[in-house]
Amino acid sequence: MHTGVAYAVVTTHPDQGTMDRYVQWLLHEHAAQVIASGARSAEVIRVAPDGQGQANRFKAMIVYKFSDVTAYERYISEHAPRLRAEGKAFLETLPGAAQIGFERWWGEVVGGL
Repeated sequence: MHTGVAYAVVTTHPDQGTMDRYVQWLLHEHAAQVIASGARSAEVIRVAPDGQGQANRFKAMIVYKFSDVTAYERYISEHAPRLRAEGKAFLETLPGAAQIGFERWWGEVVGGL
């Protein structure tokens, strides 16, 4: 059973305050723009520390769902460059911006309960 595409962005922040400002930006600006650009939903998650040290303490994840690969690829080609540039501009206003790391994944949602 194919139920769409999930696209996740995980960010690592230098401190709690920087992560909190980023999460608020996601919730009040960026996620709505991605939905308007083709995603059907978005969830913002504060990633729990894994006990492996400071590098993993301040992580946030946003997971977008797209109806299918075509909708995801359209988002990536037509909208992502602009939205990523806007995101980069926002992040550069935050303290410790150079220390913020990104990981991106996407995949087919094959089912769930």
